[in-house]
Amino acid sequence: MKRATNKSTPRLPELTPLQFLVLTLLFSGPRSGRVLRDRLGVWEAARTPTAFSNLMRRMVALAYVEPDYDTAIVNGHTVRQCIFRATDLGVMAWNATRQFYLGFEPPPAGLEVAITDEARYFGHAPRQRKQLVQKAYTRRLVRMFTDRRVLRGLAARHDE
Repeated sequence: MKRATNKSTPRLPELTPLQFLVLTLLFSGPRSGRVLRDRLGVWEAARTPTAFSNLMRRMVALAYVEPDYDTAIVNGHTVRQCIFRATDLGVMAWNATRQFYLGFEPPPAGLEVAITDEARYFGHAPRQRKQLVQKAYTRRLVRMFTDRRVLRGLAARHDE
């Protein structure tokens, strides 16, 4: 049985955050893969050449970007480089994604939230944030087990 679909029913955006970012970078004009990858590095995204290649291959397959090949001379060697530019479908998907996220209201001012140690390191990249939190937990454990009062309390409980 087919389900009736309503055109006004919101759908999840087609673009991933990384695809959204790539298209945003391409709005200023065609870019080589190397330039795109360097610019994505600012956000610590698509770090490896393989990850970047897979990302761009998916975007080309979905017709969000169009590749064009050019030759350039790098360090005295002629290399073939890929130049990407946004397509009309890519711009439509970008606009739909932007509208989707703009449709949400910000959290209310009095919202009660759970307090986490991770929030202290929000401005850091996720990997670095995880390392900082682990270091903080380690320092807390070391302090706890080197504190004589804690050790005496544990020893007292053990003797009972």
